[in-house]
Amino acid sequence: MVLSVTFAARTDAAGYRMKISFPGHTNRTEVLTNFPVLVVLTNNVGGSGFDFSRFLSTNGYDLRFRNDLDTTDLNYEIESWNTNAASYVWVQVPALTNNGTGYIWARWGDAANASQLPCTTNGATWDASFRGVWHMSQTNALDSSTNQNAGTAGGGVTLTTGMIGSGCSFNGSSGRITVPDKANLDFTAAGLTIEAWVRVPVLPGSTEKAILRKESQWSLEFL
Repeated sequence: MVLSVTFAARTDAAGYRMKISFPGHTNRTEVLTNFPVLVVLTNNVGGSGFDFSRFLSTNGYDLRFRNDLDTTDLNYEIESWNTNAASYVWVQVPALTNNGTGYIWARWGDAANASQLPCTTNGATWDASFRGVWHMSQTNALDSSTNQNAGTAGGGVTLTTGMIGSGCSFNGSSGRITVPDKANLDFTAAGLTIEAWVRVPVLPGSTEKAILRKESQWSLEFL
């Protein structure tokens, strides 16, 4: 799902904060809970006045996200941080309303909250329903979920520009990333959904080509 997001930044007593709204999530049948939303930050994003130079850390360690009441820290993961272009951050929103009125707060520049939070690296942004989350920012496909199902590249895999940050390019023959089988990757009665964003330069003809392959109690492969 791609959400319409609006931004409005301002200074307050504890550094800076910015309201992030989701007006595009409207006329829906349900409220989404603990939903990982992608927030893309650039200087003056959405005309907000946001500025990377106001961060205390060049790595964005003083970045915080908080609920709509600005009372509770939210889990988030920085997929990539680039103060000269775009930074990609996944934020676990506790409840995304179905009428377009939902919002959260981003905060930064507060010396009392300048250290890196554990949630940025321990997989807390992705709840237990996620068996694996691979951003493809490395050719060994590190897993951002708590399951740590990292992959191993096998020939013909290189990094390239993706739809969101970096991606992996496969040469179409030997290129693949293999994730060893674990119990949390096996099919169950509830099923297992595997999703990938893929750009295919040329569609194959009558020859069948695979993008993902997973067989019961076998490794998961990105091809």
